[in-house]
Parts: sequence; C-alpha cells; structure tokens
Amino acid sequence: AMAVLSVAVAIIATEIAARLLQAEPIALLMLCAVIFTASLGGFGPALLAITLALFAFHYNIAPPTNSFVWKHSVLAVSIAEVPRLILFAVASVLVALAVTAQRTATDALRRSRDDLQGAIGDLKRIESALLHSEMYLTEAQRLSGTGSFGWNLSNGEIFWSDENFRIFQYDRTTKPTLELIVQRIHPEDRTAVQQTID
Repeated sequence: AMAVLSVAVAIIATEIAARLLQAEPIALLMLCAVIFTASLGGFGPALLAITLALFAFHYNIAPPTNSFVWKHSVLAVSIAEVPRLILFAVASVLVALAVTAQRTATDALRRSRDDLQGAIGDLKRIESALLHSEMYLTEAQRLSGTGSFGWNLSNGEIFWSDENFRIFQYDRTTKPTLELIVQRIHPEDRTAVQQTID
C-alpha cells in the first residue's frame, strides 16, 4: 500500500509541477517515492515502488511527453529515452538497497539498545539483591558473634567480614594477613593452626 500510495503522490506532484512550473521533476519525485517506501516498508515494497515508478516514468515520457493524459501508443518511446529509464532503474535499486541496509542497521541497533537496557536493569536488580543479602549476612554475623573469611591461595589475599575485624580487634582499614591471624590465636592453639595453614 505504501508503494502504491507514494508513487501515486509522486505522479500527482509531477502533474502539478508540469502544469504550474513547466518543469519535469518526475525522476526526482519517483526516486523520492522509492526512498520513502524503502525506509518505511523495506526492500520488497521498494521493488514494487520501483516497478510502478518505472511504469509511470515510461508513461510520462511517451508522446505526448510530460503528461499523464490518456496515451494511445504507450510503447512508442524514443530509443534515446531508454538510457534514462535504465539509469533511473539502476539508481532506484541502489538507493533502495542503501536505505534498506540503513533501516536494518537502525533496527538492529535499536534492538541491541533495548537488550542492553534490559541487561542493565537485570544487573541493577541483582546488585540490589546482593546488597540486601550482604546486609542480612552482616547483621546475622553481628548477632551470632561469628565472622566469615575467604583466602585466595594463588595470591595469598585474605578477605574478612566486618565481624571478623571486630572479633580479632583490628581496624577495618587493616589488611588481613596470616601473621595477624596467628598473633590473635590463643598460644596453645597457634601450633595446630600454623600446621593447618602450612
């Protein structure tokens, strides 16, 4: 429908321009119809618009030229006009391909943006849930007087919960190390803990 409508509008605009301005804007107007159809409908409707535009263009240059009045001899187009028709057809196909490719890329970018926004929303929900879980864990450790820790054996880095810092009586800014831990263990248990660490 868009192909037919856009070519019909171009035909009417051509007829008005030919009568009022004594100009022949048919190629430009038909190309505009193809661009409009390709941008809204894609390549398939653009091909229909090109076909209709070629027919209208051919009809316009058949004698009497620059007119859409009833013509008895539609096929009586001068051989000199054939290159114009071929050039218009090739240009229209190339323009339709370019516009369709741009439309496809725009749609793909829009879908990617929407997917990315959805993923960001999911990450925010996950982050919020993790913060709540961490808050509950911190409160549970505070109430029970127990802490938690992690130890990355490959690089020796130790991670403590807030309650561990309180239990070992270290400031939160102190970097936990094995030496600090061993210093805070009861002297009777140090050897066993050191053997377990080793």
